[in-house]
Amino acid sequence: MRTYALLTLMSLIVLISCHKNESGPAKDYQTGKNRYTTVIDGDTREYYVHVPTGYDEEQPTPVVFMLHGTSGDGEKFYNISGWKEVGEKENILTVYPSSWHHCIIEDGQTMNTTKWNIYPGAFGYCAGE
Repeated sequence: MRTYALLTLMSLIVLISCHKNESGPAKDYQTGKNRYTTVIDGDTREYYVHVPTGYDEEQPTPVVFMLHGTSGDGEKFYNISGWKEVGEKENILTVYPSSWHHCIIEDGQTMNTTKWNIYPGAFGYCAGE
């Protein structure tokens, strides 16, 4: 009898945990431009997501990641790439991450810039980088 009660209780727990929440979690995006940050290894990273007006979270939706060039950032590329308009027209989510900012020494010049690809010997880092 005790085993039967325990099995019944465990079955109820499993069934209750499978219940779908019809209201779902709160939506943390809006149509159009959305800015997000995330922390990776103590560094805050920024990215922008364009959600088209035809987006339906219940339907599979293509995603395109747009990587800006040197000295750019996600927001600048969001504004000039033309991909938010393509995403709007074709119902594609477009994501625009920002790369890290670096203080570098290149050809004797010290500058602050953004770069995705850092390859050895291309330039030197400023002190503390």
